Amino acid sequence: MHSIYRFLFDNLKQTYPLDEARALSLLIAEEQFGRNVANELAEINTPPSTEELCAAQRIIGRLAEKEPIQYILGWADFCNMRLIVTPNVLIPRPETEQLVALAIQSITTENPCILDIATGSGCIAIAMANKIPGADITATDISCYALEVAQQNAQKIGVNIDFRTDDIMNTSLNQLKKTWDLIVSNPPYVKLSERQYMDENVLWYEPAEALFVPDQEPLMFYVPIARLASEKLSEGGKLWIEINCSEAVATQKLLENYGLHDIKICKDSFGKDRFVCATK
Repeated sequence: MHSIYRFLFDNLKQTYPLDEARALSLLIAEEQFGRNVANELAEINTPPSTEELCAAQRIIGRLAEKEPIQYILGWADFCNMRLIVTPNVLIPRPETEQLVALAIQSITTENPCILDIATGSGCIAIAMANKIPGADITATDISCYALEVAQQNAQKIGVNIDFRTDDIMNTSLNQLKKTWDLIVSNPPYVKLSERQYMDENVLWYEPAEALFVPDQEPLMFYVPIARLASEKLSEGGKLWIEINCSEAVATQKLLENYGLHDIKICKDSFGKDRFVCATK
């Protein structure tokens, strides 16, 4: 009997490119079945049991239906942390890791007050709490299901964050007697017309409400974020947002209209306009 890796690979290569099938097979063999990667490649591990083969077949079936491996395993890596993910939250992206790094680099105050809007899995807020132990962090989301995942992640990583249910389109945050040194957000920004360019594993499984905006209102979430930043950022405070690369100039003008200044558009690792920073 071949290794569990060989069983996975022989099946997955029928529906995935070879490199992706190989990477998925190794990941599943190691994480789901506790196999040593080197041993699996050399096929010197104990042959899989009938139960393991059945479990592997179920995973293969889910992958054949384009379900993301992160949802199958129940976790995703982000900023050197392993975070719980479920279909109630987006899978954290490498671009958002860049957003975290850029935002942290811009902080000039000690023990900053930070607000994360549309926190989802909590990845941004938790990464910042993990890297800035003295930070006072508030994180909001409209979805109580997403906040449950975020709270589980905060507990898992061992950080303290004030999670709040809030609809940014009708926010109650401006009523708080509090200002923030940093506001950061990765809100929905994919236009509905862009669905045709997206992979099935995103379209079929990730929460649409966390992804899409109408073509007629591509900045619908950025308007209340800009308004809140103009009211609730401390003097010299920063707003960092992840954006649709096609809306960079429009986003810049929006922020200027709300009195924010020193606006910078930053590119992601693919060379696309992906982040905007503005100062109060």
